[in-house]
Amino acid sequence: MTRHVRILSILVGLALSLPSWSEYFKYNELQIKDYDEMLSMVRERIKKSNKILKGSNPDAEVTPDQESVESLRQGLLLVLSRPNQDNMLAKLMPEIRKELNGLNAFEDSIDSLAQEALDGLNNTKLPVVVRSTYWFVLENILSEFKPEIRDKEDLKKTFVKIRDAKIEIPKDVKKDLKLRSMFKVESPSDRAKRILEALLGEKDEKKN
Repeated sequence: MTRHVRILSILVGLALSLPSWSEYFKYNELQIKDYDEMLSMVRERIKKSNKILKGSNPDAEVTPDQESVESLRQGLLLVLSRPNQDNMLAKLMPEIRKELNGLNAFEDSIDSLAQEALDGLNNTKLPVVVRSTYWFVLENILSEFKPEIRDKEDLKKTFVKIRDAKIEIPKDVKKDLKLRSMFKVESPSDRAKRILEALLGEKDEKKN
């Protein structure tokens, strides 16, 4: 098994056990944090990942690689969960991206977070603010990686996944976002469709 396939298998396994792994963030809390505070939170997760990689427990239910990737994945989720009016995302992304690239897990982590966000947005068991935060995750993925989809097939597939989900914003999420922010609230699927058409000339041929 190649390392890439192994990492993908790990992330699929993590997704299947989402309730026990997931760390939920709230965009309204992250929005008021400055760069130093956010960077500190990201580095806490990087430090945890590196510590896991240095040791192993043969009796553990998951391997050190699984735990270290998940810690970094949560750091990535943290970065993507914050509204990006101040363009802080571009400053926070390189460090966590470098660590995930070192484990050949960056694109797979982006894809798994996109799927988590698509599922979470319509999960009525979650608090509305958490579901709204997943909207920001999808919006930030689309904004941050838009320039790369011409050259990176894995990222392009994530955009196609978001487009094909044909996600509609639930009314309570839309209300929350309008009350707390000045953002134009639209379906990430609609935005992904426009991006793919504009940059790659790709049409959505799937019919409802």
